[in-house]
Amino acid sequence: MTQFAVDANNDLYLNESNDLAIVSGEDDLIQTVISSIKLWLKEYEYNTSLGVNYKQMYGNPHLLPEYIDYNLRAAILLVNSFLTPENLANYGIKTINSLDYNLDRNTRIMKVNVEIKLNNNTTTTTIETSV
Repeated sequence: MTQFAVDANNDLYLNESNDLAIVSGEDDLIQTVISSIKLWLKEYEYNTSLGVNYKQMYGNPHLLPEYIDYNLRAAILLVNSFLTPENLANYGIKTINSLDYNLDRNTRIMKVNVEIKLNNNTTTTTIETSV
């Protein structure tokens, strides 16, 4: 599991050696989970089932929290489908231990804090991001 690293603005950046920065292992998984949370439903043209339905979340003041929770969990767990069998054994998401979010409809910003347990049972990762 290795990919180019991106910063908070989803831009590639250079490491201290002036090479494109890369991430691997658990850092790669964290970056992939954050990308899955930030992806809008139908934004990815090759698989329009990916992402979270933000338009419905922001536009509906009576939206049930269970719907938001379901969408976030589905986006996070979908990361497993991108992993090879070898990486799934080590870095696949086994459970979502906790998921907290704060949706501010005025600023249209959602802050997500999620704690996941990996398939290897040894790593628990906490991820915090703003969408």
